[in-house]
Amino acid sequence: MSLELNLRFPTPEHVIVRLIEDDDHDESEPLPFRGPLAAPDQQDLHWYLEVYAAQYAADVDDDRAQRIAAKLPGWGAALLAAVLGDDVKARRLFDRFLDRREPGRLLTAAGQYADAAYSGDHFRHDRHHRHRPAGDEPIRLYRQR
Repeated sequence: MSLELNLRFPTPEHVIVRLIEDDDHDESEPLPFRGPLAAPDQQDLHWYLEVYAAQYAADVDDDRAQRIAAKLPGWGAALLAAVLGDDVKARRLFDRFLDRREPGRLLTAAGQYADAAYSGDHFRHDRHHRHRPAGDEPIRLYRQR
């Protein structure tokens, strides 16, 4: 059984939340999206995910990485709120994704504008914005272009 939560960004101002279960799927209408991170925070997040993560064994700025890592939970909660907003259906789809504890859950962010919300950390928080327990089945995160 496969389970995927797909966030598709057809424009920089819209997101569609789609839950795919085996051969079935359900999705929200296009929802308004406004990225909550300021430009310097977006740059730090990009550096952390794309540069630091790829060059961790090289000569990199570990102090900067630690400062950024400390901000991830707050950024994640803000991004989660921006993606789901107050939309009942989007939140229901997200809750169904979190409630299933099966191995192999997959989270994808797709579309030309997916960089606006790509930060795996915000999906490690549950619907009550509490950090997911360490023992939970991991969620694989992918960005699709």
